Amino acid sequence: MRSGALNDPQVTDIQKAEELIKEEMLVMLHYDAIHNATDNQLIASSLRSRGGTSNPNAPHLAYLEKHPYVKYSAEQLVAAKDVLHNEMDVVKQGMAHTELTFEGYCQVWDECLSQVLYLPSQHKYTRANIANKKDKIESLEKVRPESVSY
Repeated sequence: MRSGALNDPQVTDIQKAEELIKEEMLVMLHYDAIHNATDNQLIASSLRSRGGTSNPNAPHLAYLEKHPYVKYSAEQLVAAKDVLHNEMDVVKQGMAHTELTFEGYCQVWDECLSQVLYLPSQHKYTRANIANKKDKIESLEKVRPESVSY
């Protein structure tokens, strides 16, 4: 995430929304690491606790202290779901969409996936259209070596 992006006047509303989504996702990931840990996370926690760390969840707890996890009531979740469904209906009507077929879904997925690029050297994902040529080449070589022809 870009630090200070939400206060930057050059950042568009869409970019601000993306940053807010990233922040919320990080909060949920830290919360889930504590309350709904995967098997791999449990193994890593046990290894860290053997290494002398008193609380293997300390990094997650520290993050959640600064960025609290918000628990929503059932009524709030129902209201949010209603807002989303209304927005989906507006978009469907505005863009003359019908129900999406599996093939259509796959096509949209592939198009979205083609717009995302993993940058191994920076350990992050970015939009493919803003990556430079060097990053695109590195990404293709490290992520999909079988697709590179020599």
